[in-house]
Amino acid sequence: MSKMYCPQDIGDYLAHVNLTGNLYNVQVSPIAKTRFGGLIAFKMRYLVFHGDTDNVLTTSGSIIFLPPPTVVSTSEAITELLCDRYGIGSAKQPPSWVQSYSLPWVDNAQVAMQAIQCQIDQLKTDYERVELEAQHERRFLGLLYEQGDDGLEPLVREALYILGAKVIEPTRRGQEDGRLIDPFGRKAVLEIKGRDNQLPLKDVRQLVDWVSQLTPDGWNKGILIANLFRNSPPSDREDVYASNSLDRASKNNLALLTTTQLFSALKSHQAGTLNPQKFWDALFEASGPCALPELG
Repeated sequence: MSKMYCPQDIGDYLAHVNLTGNLYNVQVSPIAKTRFGGLIAFKMRYLVFHGDTDNVLTTSGSIIFLPPPTVVSTSEAITELLCDRYGIGSAKQPPSWVQSYSLPWVDNAQVAMQAIQCQIDQLKTDYERVELEAQHERRFLGLLYEQGDDGLEPLVREALYILGAKVIEPTRRGQEDGRLIDPFGRKAVLEIKGRDNQLPLKDVRQLVDWVSQLTPDGWNKGILIANLFRNSPPSDREDVYASNSLDRASKNNLALLTTTQLFSALKSHQAGTLNPQKFWDALFEASGPCALPELG
């Protein structure tokens, strides 16, 4: 029993089987028949030709079709057939009572597995803890893009505290953005700004007003810390201070510090390379832009 198939039907198939083949044939051989001649079981295979049936190029293995079982399930019948004929899946599932028995080497292995599992659990706990610490420390990246009372200001004050200052937070909105006493006892009034462009003159004027009001109490230095061109990468930030802002800051002995400079100082501090004396001297001696490294 066979049928020859034309190349239009099988070109794509034959290209993966044999590049020179252009015809294939299906051979079907009966294994069992009903008394009326119908097939109960049979096997089939594929033959690939070139030109005619006398030139066989490739022959497949046999595919055997059996009738569905009636006493057991199909999966059970396949399992039993594979086991009897090929020895596949011949191992039996252990009965429940066998769990009452063991061997010393098995016991030792299980103890070792429990110890390793404890180590794995501890490593997972340590990893999660360190991951949370890393996420928490990433908050200082906000120095490079944040603005406002709730975004930029707390980060600036916390960074100054880490760098050694005693920082006094404002008690209400509408006043200066905080005050600090550096590690050497010098006092300063803070103004913290986030801007999309250059530092405007009004921000400098605002700090001048706060310093003039607080000078009688010993707060006679003003430090303006600004995140300028905050939507641009730090490497692209140039001419961050308007000329009139620079003039007013210089005349009033105000220090101008960018948050990128502050971030750079924090980075050096964490790396153990910051000189605190030079950092705070640069802030308190500046009249205009501070002579501190920018973020590279």
